[in-house]
Formats: sequence, C-alpha cells, structure tokens
Amino acid sequence: MAETIMVIGSKPIDHQAVIWSLLKANYQVRYAANNSSVVGIIAAETPNAVLIRLESEKTQEICSLIRRVAPATPLLVIGRENGTALKVRLFQADVDDYVQEPFDSTELIARIRSAVRRTRSMRASFLHRR
Repeated sequence: MAETIMVIGSKPIDHQAVIWSLLKANYQVRYAANNSSVVGIIAAETPNAVLIRLESEKTQEICSLIRRVAPATPLLVIGRENGTALKVRLFQADVDDYVQEPFDSTELIARIRSAVRRTRSMRASFLHRR
C-alpha cells in the first residue's frame, strides 16, 4: 500500500508541480484547503506526512493544531521566506522541516522520505519495546 501525503494549501493548481512529483514518487496524494477543517481530516485519515504551503501567519497556528491531533506525523512547510524569525516560529510550532522555494523536486521527495522513514523507525522501535 502506497504511503499518503496530505498537501495543504489554498488552491490545488498552486501545488500542481508538488502533487505531480509526489505521484511520480509513488505516493498517494490527498489535498485539503488550508483552514481549520483540515485538522479533522488529518485526525481521521492519518497521512504518512503533511506538506503545507506557507501562505499566511495562520500557517503556524494550523501547524500547532495538526501537531495536537497527529503528534508523530511528519510536518513539512514549503515557503518563500528566507528570514530566520518566521522559520524559528514554525519550528517552535513543531514543524519538522522547512523547504524554501524555489526548490528541486528531488530534494523535496528526499526530505519527505527521510521524515517518513524516521517516523516509521521510531514507531517500530516503540512497538518492539512493548
């Protein structure tokens, strides 16, 4: 069964290249609008990773809400911001990785694979200890 990546943003067309890259890498892709209802969707579907396009200051709030319902799910943010302050706030909201635009799709896929692999490894280790 293919792993599922939840892509969050304002319009699917804005994420066309990202979605195509994920599909090409054999991920299932689920798209959701960047609003408060996305938290319920993530809680119900439990994707293998969540990828958010940074569009507003609400991104930090959404990340914190997602982290509460899916504490072990890798959370990555894509954005154009290269300043430190916003990135630090995102990492304080428990974002696992920040990918600056423009980016190479192979690097994005590698970052996602790495985050998913770490999570899978931690879960396996936890289950093994039980």
